[in-house]
Amino acid sequence: MRASRRPVPGRHAPTRLTRRRLVFGASAVLLAGAALGVRVALGGQASASTTPVIITGFAATPATITYGHTTVTVSGKLVEYGRQTTGVPGEQVQIEFGTSTAISTSTGADGSFSATVSLPKGGNMFAEFNGDTAYGYTRTGTVAIYASAAETRVTLNGLPASVLAGTELTFTGKAEVKVAGSWEPLPGARVELDQVTSSPLEVTSGTTGSGGRFSLPATVTALDQYRVTLDAQAAAPHSLYGSSQSNVVLIGGSYRTRIAAVSLPDTSEAHQSFTVTGVAQVWNGAAWSGYAGMPVQYYYRVQGTSTWVYAGAAQTDASGGFTGLASVQPGQLDWQIRVPASGDGNKFLPSASTTYTGWVTDQTCVTGLTVSRRTEVQAQVQDSCAAGQQSFGEVSGQVAEVYYRPRGSTTWSLLGQARTDANGFVDYTNGDALRGYFKVVFPAQGYYLGSTSQTE
Repeated sequence: MRASRRPVPGRHAPTRLTRRRLVFGASAVLLAGAALGVRVALGGQASASTTPVIITGFAATPATITYGHTTVTVSGKLVEYGRQTTGVPGEQVQIEFGTSTAISTSTGADGSFSATVSLPKGGNMFAEFNGDTAYGYTRTGTVAIYASAAETRVTLNGLPASVLAGTELTFTGKAEVKVAGSWEPLPGARVELDQVTSSPLEVTSGTTGSGGRFSLPATVTALDQYRVTLDAQAAAPHSLYGSSQSNVVLIGGSYRTRIAAVSLPDTSEAHQSFTVTGVAQVWNGAAWSGYAGMPVQYYYRVQGTSTWVYAGAAQTDASGGFTGLASVQPGQLDWQIRVPASGDGNKFLPSASTTYTGWVTDQTCVTGLTVSRRTEVQAQVQDSCAAGQQSFGEVSGQVAEVYYRPRGSTTWSLLGQARTDANGFVDYTNGDALRGYFKVVFPAQGYYLGSTSQTE
């Protein structure tokens, strides 16, 4: 039966009986014993009569590495415990980084050992002797290998100034590291494409190739700012190179647009507020969606004409909805709602709604009624019926009706009709003088609303 192995007083208890592989980041380095001219130990187990041993003078040179200069030499001496002048020759010592075995090397005639290894980054290392039938287990404390992070830089190749939203662009460029004052390609580094916002948004990521070059595809969704970030190799103080960022580039993502819905008042009078509502959307590359702050403009033309008249504007909310007042004129109007090519580098491609048709009426009032010699009736028909109110033109060429009611009667009779002149005046003459009351009625016609004068 094998005796159990006991820890040497004041030293670590045995924890490993077999070799382990180094896993040291994404670019782990394993230098096999053959590569160093040493044998790989299989480990062993001590018997009850083993001699205690200790490793003295364990050290690594240099204590700090950097990119391009990552080779360290580790050395020490395996001696009998209590008789530290007596070296233990011909034994295998494992040099371990972190918790993983990196290499194995043999002790010389005086128990000394030495090995050279290229490290993938900084970290902690220690030496361990697994023991055998003659000697017990021992290991050293850890020795820190620090890394001085080399300066890096990222450059982006040229990109188009403007593309349609939903277009896939490929961001290409190069990552470099400064070695001995000169810039060299940096392969195997992680790079990340970020959309620059108040909280940067990762779009995609990748790894640089052998020449330090990278290619990162992304779908442009708007007028966005982008940059490429190069990640540090590891956390400080173990990273061979530091992080860096490219310049911010502005991609003018233009949106296709559409007017998805329009609502106009069913009936409207030209002197009253005319409110237009609707929904305008952008194509984001995957679907039609709302976009806050997109400009929308209103246009109308009087049917029978070819000229479109600007009538007002609004901006969309986050859902694409818009609402606003439009200026109008009386008549049967064709309406178009448009997204103009405007704003932020013309990021909105122009579009127009289908044509909508609606009536806008015009109020009237009959004023200035006079009756001369009980035979001549005069009045004026206007569409401006209050002080300071806008007039959309003289009410000319329209039919007005003159009514008469005898004294003591409640029944009105139509005397006749007269057309308004160029200034909207009505002048009607009756053949006989009449005793009673007169009024002028302007019946609704065309886009004009009806009205009635006072009684005279």
